[in-house]
Amino acid sequence: MRKPLYVGLVVTAILTLVGLLAYFQHPAGEPVAVHWNAERQADNFMSAFPAFFLMPLVALVTALIIVGWKYLEPREEHWKQSEIAVSRNILAVGIALFFAQIGIVAPTFGWQFDPVLLVGISMGIVLMVIGNVLGKTRSNFLIGIRTPWTLSSDEVWNRTNRLAGRLLVTAGILLVIIYPLVPDDWRIPSIFILVATAALIPVVYSFLLWRREVQAGKSGDSGPGNNSI
Repeated sequence: MRKPLYVGLVVTAILTLVGLLAYFQHPAGEPVAVHWNAERQADNFMSAFPAFFLMPLVALVTALIIVGWKYLEPREEHWKQSEIAVSRNILAVGIALFFAQIGIVAPTFGWQFDPVLLVGISMGIVLMVIGNVLGKTRSNFLIGIRTPWTLSSDEVWNRTNRLAGRLLVTAGILLVIIYPLVPDDWRIPSIFILVATAALIPVVYSFLLWRREVQAGKSGDSGPGNNSI
């Protein structure tokens, strides 16, 4: 599982570099905005050091938790077989944190940006990255669509996560396209609607697949079957 660790370290290094550049550029003693409300007004501030290095710290801790999960994962072999998907999930977290870091350092460099738009676009990209590899995960207890029905059958897991991956990619594409076009009042709800739809459909689908397996006389943890929904 070296690749996920390398990805995590590279992401942390990039975020740290951006933070360092901003730290030495920022006026001494001046607070840094780290959060904006729906009206695009800064409503939370920090001193420069924690503000510019919070995202790198979050990236490093997240990567270490995900990489270290192999020592806690009951299905260790499945976790090892999901190495590419694990790496891409760390990358997806890194992308989200990179956009957040850009939003934090932007005022220091005099960059103009729309914080509300930044959130939507970054979320869309993250959904596409995660969805692109979700179907490649093997059954585990940390990453993927984990329901009682997917965890009871490898076939249900594989088919459910392939569907979820396609839905997440579609949701991400739609979010990137429509987010700049919808009114401000509908931007945050649009994220919720797309993500909730992409998440709930696979949950229901996993139950239907599992019930079909049970009706066909299969037991939990059975091998691949030929039934379809």
